Amino acid sequence: MATAADYTRRIERALARIETGAASGDWPGLAELAEAAAMSEFHFHRIYRLLTGETPQQTLSRARLGGSLPALQGSAGIMAATERSAYATSQSYARALKALTGATPSELRADRALFDEVVEGLMRPVDDAHELTIEIAELSPLRLVATRAVGDYKDLNLGYYRLFDLLLEQIAPEQVTGLYGVPHDDPRHTPAQDCRFDCAVTTSAEVTLAGELTQIEVGGGPSLMLRIPGDYDKVHAALDHLYRVAIALELELAPVQPVNYYHHDPEEVPVEELVTDIHLMLAE
Repeated sequence: MATAADYTRRIERALARIETGAASGDWPGLAELAEAAAMSEFHFHRIYRLLTGETPQQTLSRARLGGSLPALQGSAGIMAATERSAYATSQSYARALKALTGATPSELRADRALFDEVVEGLMRPVDDAHELTIEIAELSPLRLVATRAVGDYKDLNLGYYRLFDLLLEQIAPEQVTGLYGVPHDDPRHTPAQDCRFDCAVTTSAEVTLAGELTQIEVGGGPSLMLRIPGDYDKVHAALDHLYRVAIALELELAPVQPVNYYHHDPEEVPVEELVTDIHLMLAE
């Protein structure tokens, strides 16, 4: 069983690795941080953000830029700050600093009050938590037929259109018995165009797997389940509350992706009548 204190210790190990990078200039990648926390990358990003109030990438950006600011005030200015932050060029450093703080290097060098305000801001992450209601459930084993969609989660309908185009070459519409989805990335740290998602269904007839069609075996078992009414676009952000509850209840997460079960075809049901069950799988 993973206690809340255990999750905190795991995240502290990742933070310690970031601190080591700040001291040495050897900045870790996100996979290395997840390894330090002994979590899968998917779970790590979620739990890290819930416990710290920001994504790992935001922490790295703050650490790199915050650690560079004393050098920015020195005689070597932006060149020294760029080297300290490990950005490739002074131009990329200046763009990152402007994007994160709203100020240019020259503005920070010229205005000490603004400099001090930015330094304080870089040490203060912001959380956007919200409350939802969940229950403990048991997910039955599933054998899914799926296609992999890569791109903005807002465009997942295109992935499902492609899946059904391929399926209906082999089976009748009524032989599709369930609509599912398996997310692989958090769009808050992965560029929208790179987000991976398995669009999936269960069927009552055998499907020949070829080309884009693949099979996903979901082992089933205990889960935290959140039932969400309304627009399917709300589903991904709602995962946060499941992670909060897992931490609060001291539950160990299974090293697998969440599974979404969509109760209705959005082409046939009004948005306000849509229902989704999100299953965050737990260790046995």
